[in-house]
Parts: sequence; structure tokens; C-alpha cells
Amino acid sequence: MAHHVPDADVPRRSPLPANPFARFALVSLVGAAGAVVLLGVAAFGGLERADAVAEPAGAGTEVENALIRISPHQVRVVSDELGDTVQLRADIEMHGSERPVFVADAARSVVLTLEPSGERAESPSVFFQRRPDGLVSHFQPHMPEADAVLSWDLPDGVDADGIEGAVVTVHEVEKLHSRGGGGVLWATDDKAAVGAVGVPLEGTSP
Repeated sequence: MAHHVPDADVPRRSPLPANPFARFALVSLVGAAGAVVLLGVAAFGGLERADAVAEPAGAGTEVENALIRISPHQVRVVSDELGDTVQLRADIEMHGSERPVFVADAARSVVLTLEPSGERAESPSVFFQRRPDGLVSHFQPHMPEADAVLSWDLPDGVDADGIEGAVVTVHEVEKLHSRGGGGVLWATDDKAAVGAVGVPLEGTSP
């Protein structure tokens, strides 16, 4: 025969009050406090990538993080059978490692913001003048590359004919060692922009 325990004797696992009005009041208070915290974080840029720099430097200015130094010059739009790409011409050198570093690890710190749309492009492919037909897989230590090309797919919704220039933002990177010392990774710090350079569209004045 089943025995029913009175409701008052059943242990409550929920930390919320049993009274429905008190429960509603507590949930509302917690929700409001959470909203205030989120608004405060957003106000200080905590929810966004730190791409904004007070005033981008002029084309040709060198910007350096812990791994690479780069001097952006100008951008151009290239259209072919594979689609539209935005290409940045820049001098670049990898100075922060005595061993070759994957292009993906180093170039991820370079972000392109198209003007005037404000659309952002990340994780470029890289080509060197000495190897114009070959995609580069590694940066070599202390080997300056003049007029290298960093290439991004044109972001969706951006009119290629409407591009007037771009801002190149460089973020800091951090060297990470794998367990056991078997390898090294370079991670981009999305919240630390070390500098930005404004570059014109090819064929226009800065």
C-alpha cells in the first residue's frame, strides 16, 4: 500500500522560494542585475573584438606585435572565376621566432576593415613576390618580404565597387607551449590591438 508524504515534509531541491509571488520577485531581481552587468561589460568593449584604434596611422606605417612587423600600403579588389577577393599589399617580416611559423598563426592577427561599410575580413592567405603563384604556408625567421600580398574573400553583402579603402588592425599574439614541450602555438589576443593603419584603394590618393 502506497503512503503519501504530506507536501510540507517533501524536501525542496530548488533554491527558489515556494511562494510563487516571492519566486517571481527574486527571478526578476536576478535578471535585472544580470542585465546591468552585461551592459557594463559591453560599455567597456568586453563583448566585442578590440579593433577600434583612436586614429589609424597613414599608409606605409610599420606596426609590430610579438611575432611580426608589417607596413601596409594599399588594397585592391580582384575578381576572377572563383569570386571577389580583397588584397592588401604590405611589407612583412616575422621577427618573433627562430623557427618557421605557420602563416595561419601569424596572419590571424591582421584584420582588415573595409571602408566605408565597416565590414571586417579575417584570416588571410599570403603570397610573396618571389613566389607569386604559390600560397605561402610558413613565415621564415628574419626574412623581410617586400610587397607581400595578404588576400581575403570579399565579405558577403559588400559591393566591390563601393570600397574606398581599408583600415588594417594588428592584434597582439601570445606564444603558447604544448604539453611536453613538443610544439609551439601562437594565439591572437582579440582584445589587444597594437596599432592600425589606414590604406587607400589602389589607384587613389591616400
